Amino acid sequence: MGGKRYIVVPKNNAMAVQPAITVRPDKIGDKPPMLQDGSLTDISNTVDNSVTKLRAPPPKHLNIDVTEKVNVTSDKEISKDAAHLIDLTSSATTEEITEALDNKNNKDSKDIPKRDKSVEKILENKSFTAEIDYVLEKKKADTGRRLSENKSACTLPVHKTDTANALEANAETIKAARQQSLSSKAGTVTKIKSSKRKQNQQEMEQQHNFMSSVCAGYHALLRIFQYLKVQELLRAGRVCKMWHDLAAHPSLWKTVRMKNSQVTDWDGLAETLQRRGTQHLDLRKMLVSGESDNIWRKFLTIVPRVTSLVKLELCRCPVMVVEEVIKSCPQLEVLSAMSIKCDSLNLESIGNLGRCQELRLKAISGMSLQQDLTPLQNLTHLTQLSLTSVKELGKKKIDIIQVLVNLETLELGECSDFPDKFGTNVLIKLNKLERLRLEKGQGSCCTFDILEGVSKLENLCQMELVNFDVKNGFDKCLANCKNIKRLLIIPTYISQSATSNNMVLGGVTELSNNLTHFIWGVTLELLRVTELFVDQCNLMSKQVTGDSIPVLKPVPCLRLIADVEDENENQKGDDKQQPQLASPQVDILPLPQLQKLLLTALPKTRVKILKIPFHATWRQSILDTAAQ
Repeated sequence: MGGKRYIVVPKNNAMAVQPAITVRPDKIGDKPPMLQDGSLTDISNTVDNSVTKLRAPPPKHLNIDVTEKVNVTSDKEISKDAAHLIDLTSSATTEEITEALDNKNNKDSKDIPKRDKSVEKILENKSFTAEIDYVLEKKKADTGRRLSENKSACTLPVHKTDTANALEANAETIKAARQQSLSSKAGTVTKIKSSKRKQNQQEMEQQHNFMSSVCAGYHALLRIFQYLKVQELLRAGRVCKMWHDLAAHPSLWKTVRMKNSQVTDWDGLAETLQRRGTQHLDLRKMLVSGESDNIWRKFLTIVPRVTSLVKLELCRCPVMVVEEVIKSCPQLEVLSAMSIKCDSLNLESIGNLGRCQELRLKAISGMSLQQDLTPLQNLTHLTQLSLTSVKELGKKKIDIIQVLVNLETLELGECSDFPDKFGTNVLIKLNKLERLRLEKGQGSCCTFDILEGVSKLENLCQMELVNFDVKNGFDKCLANCKNIKRLLIIPTYISQSATSNNMVLGGVTELSNNLTHFIWGVTLELLRVTELFVDQCNLMSKQVTGDSIPVLKPVPCLRLIADVEDENENQKGDDKQQPQLASPQVDILPLPQLQKLLLTALPKTRVKILKIPFHATWRQSILDTAAQ
């Protein structure tokens, strides 16, 4: 009826139609609404129509809201409740009920439900609703008795079980639909959030990959730029901002090498070195054109400005450059000048380099000192000292070296005039010494005393003897140096070459448990003399070919080589047929055979035999030969 529900109330065998109360959706959970004040009007003419509409199924367009609660009761309950409601609602007027019924009949075809203002007032009246609830609860106990009395009046054929089941099913369906919609909305929100997270992660990964790629490229270019010269580095800095930053990186300017470079603006170079914080300046093999004296004078004016400089390596330069650098650069920790053009050197100001740790001085053709070595005692932090071309070094108070107790590397030349007890009185006090190089120990050099002092230095592990006379007894003294692990020997071979080779071979084979590197330098001059000796002695019957050296018999460890023994046996048979064709005291060993003998006698040692001219012997060192 016009979208409203009605309750048929039997009264005095007449049918009265009471409009049902529509519950507001926002009042879910409140107490059940009650009827409007006023007496019920008897409307007998509409009984049949109302009953028929109550029995008929609801129209398709009628939407049953879940929030509405419909309580289906029996006829007796309805009649009794209605009677009590009539008494309680005496204040409502009959005109309001009549007007509500008329509005219902007029709007029935349109199916547009309207709320009654009086009903809304009743809903808002909470105290009234509480009284109705109390009446309803009180009358439920008399429901069974009154049903039998009023059963004959008018029975409302309402299928309460089916209706309740239908309502419950609809409610469950709507509830399930709402839960499904809520779950779908939650799933959609979750998917959106996950998609946003994935998008953010992808963006972060892209940014990370981009930055890692940029960093990798940056470091790769930084490695490449390390091989650029100074002028190439300056040109590369003009390409772009990134290359400019790379070219200005402090690691690239920490060491500046001027190899194959020519300086035209010394002031600009000094400013750049100071701004970049350069610590190491290497001028070796620098191109010097024009008047070299003017260039070096300009260099001496700008080098004091570079206060960050701590290591300086000079190329071929006049002696005045070395002396001025010593005076004007007290911050230097390393000073190397291995090609000084001079006859004499003044070391009076060497004490100005109080922080110096490495000092290497060498002249092109030998030099002499104007004073002795006494100023060296002020260099208490010195760890490396190299004086390999000073004439008459033994007469310049060489004993002062024993004061430099922090020395780890010592290189001395012209050892022929050293004191007789240099090894046991001077070297033995350098407890931190690890590397020792001695050159030109000829004539009356105290070689045996030096080896005795070397044998007592526990930290000493590397020794280089260049152009030393090897005499009888050298093998026994060398065999006592059990602390030596790396050894370089280049004999002079001026006289008694066979004896020298025998002493070297005998002493080295006694160090088989300690040596890790052994380098034997053989001069080209010795190889030529040996070849002439073989020709003169007519030893071609032995089929001696290639480079060979003479070794005094008996050759140490020769029996370790089986094929050599067999060859010697064959040689004995040939000697019976051709006696006295060779010297009975000297044996000729080809270099490949000597190499095999050394490898057999020194299984734990890397052995190398060098063939070098005599004038190049001073250039040889263990580091250079080991790298080849």
